[in-house]
Amino acid sequence: MEGYREIFWESLAQAKLNKVLLYLLENWEGKQAIQFFDKLNGIVKKLARNPEIGTRIGPTQGSYSFPYSYYRLVYHFDKEKLIITNFIDMRSSEELK
Repeated sequence: MEGYREIFWESLAQAKLNKVLLYLLENWEGKQAIQFFDKLNGIVKKLARNPEIGTRIGPTQGSYSFPYSYYRLVYHFDKEKLIITNFIDMRSSEELK
């Protein structure tokens, strides 16, 4: 896709995302979990096209907080790649149980 960077997830970010998705599937209706995943996919695609929509942390790093949500993506980018380095759930671990 022209204009898009290739998307990669580091294993730590992927593991944290998997934990949140499992929590959502266990505690929400499946439809809501799928809507969350679709929203996440849309955000990652927007970042792959223009990483500047997030908050800059450094020259090639940024973060993106989901609107009205507990989640934040931390990423690194260059001209060819967008690498999701962390997926943060800002709720306490007690809230996730």
